[in-house]
Amino acid sequence: MNDATLSLLVPSTGSLKPDFNPDITDYMVVVPYSVTSLIVSGRVLDAKATMDPVDGNLSFTDLAVATSSEL
Repeated sequence: MNDATLSLLVPSTGSLKPDFNPDITDYMVVVPYSVTSLIVSGRVLDAKATMDPVDGNLSFTDLAVATSSEL
């Protein structure tokens, strides 16, 4: 089958907005001000499908506080 549709998307801290839905492709992760790095983990529907990065983990570092106009 090799269906690379996401079955899961989870941030290591904070909350995903909107809640995960495999039909949505644009998300925001809301975290406390003190957070400067996070990992967002994704999993595909079909274990035989490939994804990049292979382990499904995207790392974000050096995060900074956004102004209200940037949200």
